[in-house]
Amino acid sequence: MLNQTFLDELKDYIDNALFSSDFFCYSPASEDILVYSPEIISQDIEDYIDNNRQPVLNQVLFDLIDKRGLTDAQVYNKAGLDRKLFSKIRTNPAYKPKKHTLVSIAFALKLSEDEFDSFLETAGYSLSYSDTQDLIIKFFLKEKRYDADELNEAFDRFIPKKQQGERPRVNNN
Repeated sequence: MLNQTFLDELKDYIDNALFSSDFFCYSPASEDILVYSPEIISQDIEDYIDNNRQPVLNQVLFDLIDKRGLTDAQVYNKAGLDRKLFSKIRTNPAYKPKKHTLVSIAFALKLSEDEFDSFLETAGYSLSYSDTQDLIIKFFLKEKRYDADELNEAFDRFIPKKQQGERPRVNNN
């Protein structure tokens, strides 16, 4: 962890290197020096965040549940999740469940490929074309097969035995 002395020295170094507390940028097209103050940059960042923020995972999840006319209990039971875990997802917008938990929920909701990708993205995850497990999940979504037992069977068949201990199971009740 960086201590305050180090952070103060770093700030002084940056300020001295830039000759002031303003940030300069040379524009070769106009041969002008553009000055950006920390306040301008901070406001630009805040504006960017305000204009680009997407709903958080629990908002997206419960919108999907409502659209499908399901209850929370139907979803967490079908996904094979504990009620407490599901409650944590519902009540804590900052909570980030594990990827396999979200896969279980997505399969319980029978999400389309696009819905699945968006859903995973809200938690900061994605499926990779470089990972066998992710490719299997993508194939199941493409084929609209939502049985987690079949999915786990496919994992067992196509993922080498030495990696199986590292791979969480997808739940389904």
